[in-house]
Amino acid sequence: MIKPSAALLILLLVSACSTTSGDDVDVELPPKPAPAPVDPRVSDLQVTVNELTDRIEVLQSRIHQLEKREPAPRTVRTAAAQPAPIPQAAVPEPRVAVPEPRVVVQVPPESRPSPSGAAGGTQSRAIASAEIADSYREALALFGKGALDRARNAFQQIFDADPSGELADNALYWIGETYFTTAKYGDAIRIFERIEADYADQNKAPDAIFKIGSALAKQGDLALARRTYQRLIEKYPYSTPAAAARVELNRIKY
Repeated sequence: MIKPSAALLILLLVSACSTTSGDDVDVELPPKPAPAPVDPRVSDLQVTVNELTDRIEVLQSRIHQLEKREPAPRTVRTAAAQPAPIPQAAVPEPRVAVPEPRVVVQVPPESRPSPSGAAGGTQSRAIASAEIADSYREALALFGKGALDRARNAFQQIFDADPSGELADNALYWIGETYFTTAKYGDAIRIFERIEADYADQNKAPDAIFKIGSALAKQGDLALARRTYQRLIEKYPYSTPAAAARVELNRIKY
């Protein structure tokens, strides 16, 4: 039989063990430190670097296609082939061969090939496009180095060389970026609005509208910035800038 004092001692030991085990289970770990805030300038710089990389890859692909393209072969109009003469049966008496009259085919002047024809024009356009692409890469490099004035002049020359070419809207866009980067938001908006108006069907139009909204937000006009983002989503709902505009609408408050 267990004595009362011994039983009390056992109960105390069991209670102590139970309390210790519970404490081990319920120990709370210190909270994880909150992640350091991300500088928005770092995000903007990363976006710019990604855009530059994408543009260089697109241009390299276009140049590769232009280099592979060969001028179309010249088509020279020639006289129709004459049918082979039918052999005549041999006769015992010799025959005097009478020469047949010579047939001369006159080629109309408008159909004569010339060095400045379609093939020559295609080749010249390909060379000019390749030169503009080279200049565009050099201008992008100047922008990446921070030589914004020189980059702006280079992009302006590219645009003036071919205002209706494939790189015209790109050149205007980066002119606007040189103003945006230096906080000249009014000049930037003027350039981006020109892209939206004159190059609405080109690839830089959605980016230009997004930059208009960003410039307005930088100027403090949040209401007009929100309307600009909404216009972008309505006009180009499936574009990447439209997705970024939705994020900005959630972030910007009146």
